[in-house]
Amino acid sequence: MIIVHFAQIAAQDGATFLERLGNLVGALHPAIVHFPVAAITMAALALTLGWKFKRAFDDIAFFCLVVAALGAAAAVVMGWLLAPQLGYAGAFSLGTGSRSVLFLHRWGGTSLCLLIGALAAWAWVSRRRGTSSRGWKAGVFAAALLAGAVGHWGGTLTHGDLLTDALGNVFAGNEAAQDVGANPKDPDRADDDSGAVAVDFEQTIQPLLVGACLSCHGPTRQKSGYRLDGRQQAFAGGEISSSRGERAIVPGDSDASRLMWMVRAQDDDFDRDIYPMPPAADQRLTTEQLQALRAWIAAGAPWPDGLILESE
Repeated sequence: MIIVHFAQIAAQDGATFLERLGNLVGALHPAIVHFPVAAITMAALALTLGWKFKRAFDDIAFFCLVVAALGAAAAVVMGWLLAPQLGYAGAFSLGTGSRSVLFLHRWGGTSLCLLIGALAAWAWVSRRRGTSSRGWKAGVFAAALLAGAVGHWGGTLTHGDLLTDALGNVFAGNEAAQDVGANPKDPDRADDDSGAVAVDFEQTIQPLLVGACLSCHGPTRQKSGYRLDGRQQAFAGGEISSSRGERAIVPGDSDASRLMWMVRAQDDDFDRDIYPMPPAADQRLTTEQLQALRAWIAAGAPWPDGLILESE
């Protein structure tokens, strides 16, 4: 995935070597970010076990804390470099919807990095001087909790709020589970599929899907578990569609097709679990493209047998 991503960036006209290098470093964020989370969690676990086996586990906790500090610093730098590539801007604006989740993830991660770094320095001084260790140890548990929250916000950005859906299904009973699986209907945006005309797939829809969707939902990368280079997978949908009992494309019914709600969504729709796609505002579909996609679905979403979409 990283090599493909770098090749795409390198091919962009006007990009300097430093810009391409920065984009490559940013692309490493999803791979690196798990290490500091695991390390701070292990530090908290070691301190818990240290109540019985004090010295040995204190040393393990300190080592994990240092690793977490270094990893968090790298992950934060990479995250800040990655955000512009995904179309996220406005670092100091809380915004609404997906922007508010990005704000929480970005600044929560930055705060976590500073906290872990301070705890590592505190622990080092405390160990050298032989002073009380209660303060930095308590901080490790707080950092582990914050890491869980920051990780959840990051996962929500890439996979949707699957945790909330799962908890709702467990604790709310069958009636609520049925509500979760229902497609969100918005009278102001509902499609009128009557009188839909056929749209040529290979001439109109195929280049649309390849240009706007395949880089994140193709053979090398499937964000939210959604892959649409083949008919069966494209129609079925990804993780969120499966958890809600929905389908991405429902032939003959664009209003029931989650894909349509995603591609025409606005940023503030995120709060009701409709995510604007593509995420970068300047890459979203034009009015004409949206009309063509709606008409294609309304006409039965014809997809040539055996056709697999490929990047240009």
